[in-house]
Amino acid sequence: MIEAQLTYVAKAISKCQREGYSSMVIKQGPVDSFMKYTDDYFERTVFTTECNSWYKGGSRSRGGTRIRTLWPGSSQHHVLSLMQPRWEDYDYTRLPEYKHTMGWLGDGHIPADLDPAFYYTEMRAGYKETLML
Repeated sequence: MIEAQLTYVAKAISKCQREGYSSMVIKQGPVDSFMKYTDDYFERTVFTTECNSWYKGGSRSRGGTRIRTLWPGSSQHHVLSLMQPRWEDYDYTRLPEYKHTMGWLGDGHIPADLDPAFYYTEMRAGYKETLML
């Protein structure tokens, strides 16, 4: 599960770097919705029974104790849930040097090491050899 979380964070950092954001903050609506989902999930499990446990903050009570330290599902469910981030659930702050939303496109050029022009020499060389036959 920790690998899935780190991959999710890496995707978020990459998005911020690529698109010129200085920060991203989860919107309140998705937080509230996830808390409701979590409460509904754990209400039908053994985790909310009357017992003293660290995941209930030491409380023994059955009702009203919200579990916030466990994922509401299996570890496989957790990994699958984090594979595709829901970017629409966040508010973003753009860096000042990005004058408009297409600033992430840059200046229209690519780094020299990514330029496919090196293929042209090989292609032309093969073409010239074919013409000489």
